[in-house]
Amino acid sequence: EERWFVFLTLVLCLGGLGAAAAFTYALSPLGGLLLDAPELEFGLTFGTFTLGLLVGQATESEAIADAAPRRLLAYSLSAHAAQFALFAVPLLLGYPLWVAMWGLAASSLVRVVWTLVRYVRTSDPAPPPNIELAAFWRSASGLSLYGALAVAATAVDHALVGYASEEPVRAVALWRYGAQELPLLAGIVAGLTATALTEIQLGEAGMLSSLRRRSLRLNRLFLPLAIILAATSAWWFPRVFAPEFAPAQPIFNTMLLIVPSRVVLTTPLLISHDLEGLMTRTAVGENVLNVAVSLALLPSLGLLGIAVGSAVAYSAERAVYVWALARRGYAPSAYLGTAEWLLGTLALLAVYFLATPF
Repeated sequence: EERWFVFLTLVLCLGGLGAAAAFTYALSPLGGLLLDAPELEFGLTFGTFTLGLLVGQATESEAIADAAPRRLLAYSLSAHAAQFALFAVPLLLGYPLWVAMWGLAASSLVRVVWTLVRYVRTSDPAPPPNIELAAFWRSASGLSLYGALAVAATAVDHALVGYASEEPVRAVALWRYGAQELPLLAGIVAGLTATALTEIQLGEAGMLSSLRRRSLRLNRLFLPLAIILAATSAWWFPRVFAPEFAPAQPIFNTMLLIVPSRVVLTTPLLISHDLEGLMTRTAVGENVLNVAVSLALLPSLGLLGIAVGSAVAYSAERAVYVWALARRGYAPSAYLGTAEWLLGTLALLAVYFLATPF
């Protein structure tokens, strides 16, 4: 286990350096390409923050593998407390944005120090055996490509929003407000999926039981919350956000339609059957479908059409995974509380059509 932690730390350091260099030198060109706004700044500061974020994943992964929730919680609380104190507090006090951005960069040191301490505590710095490394790279290469395509879905949305608007920077800001559906949902689902992956070693029955239990928890928390948010957003949205962001409220409601697909936890099952290739092909299709639907609806619905395209693409991706698992003998009820999920999804759709000012 010490060997794998050392290896993972080194890989993440290299990846973090690559990401930091990309943000430092490519942010302005990307701004010109995607937003027609090449004056975008702070590539170095955000790249430094990203470096710390990636390196810290070694500490997160080690805590998950060790089943050490207290260590994981201590790491997360300290890292996010530093991030809030060094980034948000200067903004709240009225300091210039560059002060906050350098504070954001400095906050990454907490994550780096955590990982350095864990690294120093390892007693065997040799790499893992070659046979284990070969198996790792086979899976990691496919999953890395799948992850890149998942990130591409967000970039595609931003590019469409930028090109569809006369004021691309303002439009993307409006989109980001509207697309934030549930700020914690993506992180919570990712965390539950990551911890479920470690339970593959318990065998198929144990993993299925865990997935169903986790899915039920998500259903009972996030589907009712999404329904409440959609039903009440017309009231609270203008009170929470500045008046110029009021047009984002229908986008917000539309992006809530992604929630039902996110609580269907299929990734551990797919990976346990070495279906990374299927996941990658599906992700490609998801991006193509997103662009096609968005462009078709853009002339009549504007930014709302892009949101509809995203919701359709995300849902279609998860439907393909459910179908693929069903062909291998896994009924949805084996890993999903289907009755609660279906009832919550239908209720969300009903509230969406009644409460959204199209």
